[in-house]
Amino acid sequence: MTRSVFPERASRSGAEAGRPGVFLMKEKIMLEMLKQFIRDEEGVTAIEYGLIAALIAVMIIAGAKIIGVELDRVFKFVGTTLQGAPNP
Repeated sequence: MTRSVFPERASRSGAEAGRPGVFLMKEKIMLEMLKQFIRDEEGVTAIEYGLIAALIAVMIIAGAKIIGVELDRVFKFVGTTLQGAPNP
């Protein structure tokens, strides 16, 4: 029986037991990618900007509806007032 250079991988069977260095390298790469993903804040910033833009859009829509209702009242008042005014 050959002795493994990586004792923590010696218990694996089949193709894994024959090439422990390859799996250790893959694990290191995956761990580094995971660390980089956790440190990366660009996606978080983009999401924050998206949420802010959505909130601003909702505020604009709500404001437009309120202003629209008020303008409708004003125009109706002006229209009814002008109908009762004498023609020159």
